[in-house]
Amino acid sequence: MSVKVNNQNTRALEDIQNQLDSTLRKLQSHMRETKAGVNDIARDVHQLVIQSNKSERRMDDVHRELDMVQPTQEGGDYRRLIQSLDKLKALMAKMPYENRILRRLRFESILRREEAIKDPVANTYAWMLHTSASTMRDPSAIGLASLTVTGTQSSEQDLRIETCAKLRSFLREDGQTFFISGRAGCGKSALMKFLGHNSVVREDLETWADGSRLVIVGMYFWGSDDPLQKSLKGFYMSIPYHTLKQCPEPISVIFPGSDSEGLSSDAAEFQISELESAFVRLTKLENNETYRFCYFIDGLDEYDGDPLEHRKLAEELVAWADSEAVKVVCSARLYTVFLDVFSRAGITINFHQLTRSDIREFAESQFIAYLGSPELREAKRTCLDITEDIVYRADGVFLWASLVVRSLINGGNTKTANVFARGYKIVRMI
Repeated sequence: MSVKVNNQNTRALEDIQNQLDSTLRKLQSHMRETKAGVNDIARDVHQLVIQSNKSERRMDDVHRELDMVQPTQEGGDYRRLIQSLDKLKALMAKMPYENRILRRLRFESILRREEAIKDPVANTYAWMLHTSASTMRDPSAIGLASLTVTGTQSSEQDLRIETCAKLRSFLREDGQTFFISGRAGCGKSALMKFLGHNSVVREDLETWADGSRLVIVGMYFWGSDDPLQKSLKGFYMSIPYHTLKQCPEPISVIFPGSDSEGLSSDAAEFQISELESAFVRLTKLENNETYRFCYFIDGLDEYDGDPLEHRKLAEELVAWADSEAVKVVCSARLYTVFLDVFSRAGITINFHQLTRSDIREFAESQFIAYLGSPELREAKRTCLDITEDIVYRADGVFLWASLVVRSLINGGNTKTANVFARGYKIVRMI
């Protein structure tokens, strides 16, 4: 069986390799009788690190050589060498099992939803992470756990500042859940992807982690034809997969077992009961001071369950986030069950009430970019004139606004009067 060294194990192997090289240099003067054996071991280890497709038989050869090496004289450096090699041997022995578990957790569409979400345009959402220095210095001055706004531009700006301060404080300090609610199509998924991959978010979380190893995971429910993208089973596969891919050390704790217990086949499918038990073990990991976890879980409303099952999942997330080592940022439509559970646990925001300026900036940037030629000057002027109507009638729903903007741009570019008029009429009449 091929030995595959994943990125996480590579880092550990490199650390041990560096220690090994340093120790070997110190041993040269007084370890003549074992020099040849140690050099052979080091060479084999190096080959295993840089050639992940070497056979398992080659790894067994290294194991046998390690077993043959015994101390022949006293020496702290030599003992440390043996300890390092023992650690390396144990690590390499676990890798086939760890990789097998990860392969069994992964499913074909596990990244499909995230990859389908488009990145934000025209600097939208940047306000979520940038606000005035005075507000950031005293985020506790904002006392509201649930943030709402009536819809005027001035109140939206004030609430954006409050929301940013709340989010940054949540990321940097201890906190349970941050719930983003909003109407369908208002841009929640794009926001979740933006936050999950943002460097400012990572820096804030590193402050919270305070030296512990930070693990950031994104998971996206999606009401597609693939049951695993909208089911609890898919959730129980995705969360451990994305978590353990970054920190494989707890795999043997979360998925205890051996090849003799049926884990030798990559094709063997986990049963829902096995996955649920593994998820419980993940949420109760001991020695949490080693890690800090932040989960971005999008589309809870697209989980294919009834209201009672929605409530159970929400309560599980809240209970999990009660750990000092876990934060959960999640999003869903305005379902009563989610609002009830998360408003009692942490911060909630109504995102569709915060997007008017983003929609305005998006529409204007698109009109300027795609109607910029001289012959389309009149079309651009007309579209810019009705931008405020688009913002008002969209009422926070980004998807509706983007469809109208696209229709207007297509009508303007094709110089087809009826297409352009239809888009214009949509804005004026709805």
